[in-house]
Amino acid sequence: MHDEEGSVVYPGEFIPVLEETGDIIAAGDHIIRKIFEFVNKHNNDIKRSGLKSISINVSPTQYSAEGFVDRVITFAKQFDIEPRSIIFEITEDVVPSSIDNVVDVMHRLTQYGFRFSIDDFGTGYSSLRYLKNLPLGELKIDKSFVDDVTAEGRAAAIVKTIIDMAHNFNLDVVAEGVESEEQLNILAKYQCELYQGFFFWLFPKWSG
Repeated sequence: MHDEEGSVVYPGEFIPVLEETGDIIAAGDHIIRKIFEFVNKHNNDIKRSGLKSISINVSPTQYSAEGFVDRVITFAKQFDIEPRSIIFEITEDVVPSSIDNVVDVMHRLTQYGFRFSIDDFGTGYSSLRYLKNLPLGELKIDKSFVDDVTAEGRAAAIVKTIIDMAHNFNLDVVAEGVESEEQLNILAKYQCELYQGFFFWLFPKWSG
């Protein structure tokens, strides 16, 4: 987003404001609708590209908003979306007081066919509780662990443990923030299936 002078305003600056004012609900609905519209419009190109899914970050506030599930399903029907092609991401800052409501919302959307991923895994204190209670299909290893995976110390051990644990839960694993071939090779050795990060922008040969 850009301000009146044309300077870039980053999500870390404006999203907290949207959360505080409650406007994150309307903004979130708009984003989901626009993504569904994009998928509908470019469906053939998306299929030819081999892209299997599109991930959407969803705020905990949105999960708690009245009518959220109904609106998502309405948008999906409006734009003829295949639910399994959409992954909703949830972060570990879901507060315990709202966890029951979030689980209910996630189960309802999962029954319709949507999938869920937990973002920035390992940075919160309730990670294992989430794996136990939430209907997840994927988890993303936080970049802070990936950054140090080449050091072959505790960070590498944590990453390998997370990957092994995720596989025991039949979850896909995404490594966030991959920036070097060395990181990629280590993660591949640990049997991580999916990756994201600047390395793939710098070296398009890996994008497939």
